Amino acid sequence: MKKSMAVAFLGAVFAALQFAALMLTLDILVGGADLRIWPVIGVMVVSVVGRAACSYWSTNAETETGYFMVAEKRIHIGDRLRYIPMGYFNDNSLGNITAVVTTTLSDVENNAARCLVSVIGGFLNTLGLCLGLTVADWRLGLLAIAGIIRGENCSVYKMENETGEGVITRYPVFPGIELLYDDIHMSCGVAHREDPRADLLEINHCRTGRFECEFSDGRAVYLGEGDLAVNVMTNRTRETWFPLSHYHGITIAVDIPVADRVLRQVSEALGEGLYCDLFAMRDRLCAHNSCFVMRAADSIQHIFSELYHAPEDLRAGYFKLKVMELFLFLGSPEITAQGEDRLYVDRSQAEQIKSVRQYLIEHLDRRITLQTLSQTFSFPLTSMKKCFKEVYGTTINAYLQAYRMHTAAGLLRETRLDVTEIAGKVGYQNASKFSEVFRQHTGHTPTEYRKTFCLIGADSVLREWRDK
Repeated sequence: MKKSMAVAFLGAVFAALQFAALMLTLDILVGGADLRIWPVIGVMVVSVVGRAACSYWSTNAETETGYFMVAEKRIHIGDRLRYIPMGYFNDNSLGNITAVVTTTLSDVENNAARCLVSVIGGFLNTLGLCLGLTVADWRLGLLAIAGIIRGENCSVYKMENETGEGVITRYPVFPGIELLYDDIHMSCGVAHREDPRADLLEINHCRTGRFECEFSDGRAVYLGEGDLAVNVMTNRTRETWFPLSHYHGITIAVDIPVADRVLRQVSEALGEGLYCDLFAMRDRLCAHNSCFVMRAADSIQHIFSELYHAPEDLRAGYFKLKVMELFLFLGSPEITAQGEDRLYVDRSQAEQIKSVRQYLIEHLDRRITLQTLSQTFSFPLTSMKKCFKEVYGTTINAYLQAYRMHTAAGLLRETRLDVTEIAGKVGYQNASKFSEVFRQHTGHTPTEYRKTFCLIGADSVLREWRDK
């Protein structure tokens, strides 16, 4: 066990070397230190090789520790089994009992040491990282230790209503800055009743799905996959909606006065060039209480894609680095020009578009032209097409075709209807044309899809297996 703990601590020291490499890099880029890149590469190589070696040694040490933890218990139980009267156990033999005990002890042997080493090793990892930060800069070390003492871990919030449920996981990053993972599976979000505050900033990134935000003036703005939005809380949000009934993304909430003080201290510790004036960023991006929206771009994708896959053991420090990178990115005056004047959809138009969608899916077996829709809902054709794409992120025809294929897939899995009948139910009179479109969407013909994913008879098979 002592060997396992020592290896875990050593692994933390090697992990802390990554921060030393970061400090050297910042000295080169920001401080103008007369250093070459080779020392940085050398430190990173030592860190990676050291962590790999520690992982290997730790696995071997855990196996050895687990064996010795249960060795005496094996002998004790085996000795007791010799004196148990077998008649008491009816049909069970000594061999059966021994097999069960051996299997259970094997599970304990394999997992107990690993769990114990992981818990204690986690504390040692934290200690090692704090020491590494303290050596790099005593102020960063104190900041890390203060965060540990305060014991701020993630908080999980669950929302639920008649349209579905959502989970939001909150992580504190710096004082005044929080990062939230949004995992939503509902169509209707929550109503907002907070008082307006000019010193609160909200940054949203949409990974998948679609997000609708209705402001107090009745206008709505939409985020699609890869889009970024920055909004100040004086531009009050009345309600949020999720037109595709799912949304996954990240929200960064910023209390500007508190966060600005912390970022100044961090910048002073790490050197010039890392400070972003949050007040100036707010005034530039959200002038006149507007919501700044930036279409999906490689620069945004680079920052947020790494946040979605942050290493768990380095998450706290990783969040700090990525949030500072995001602020530096948004703080550039050039970013303002990359924002797009998105179409604001009036609430009445949004409700009308949702009625159009509902009408289409309720008449899925019919071929309804766009001109007919326009006349039915007294909605100008051009405006209807633009508003539909803004709300649902795609054209009416593309959305309807995808919905038809989704419905057909469900019918193939869950009913015994033949392919021709299913084609008719989703608006295709020609079964061959339906099969071709279905294959384009799923990669399978309808017949292949049914053979692979059919659920008919699954319950009876399960009951038969249980009866055996």
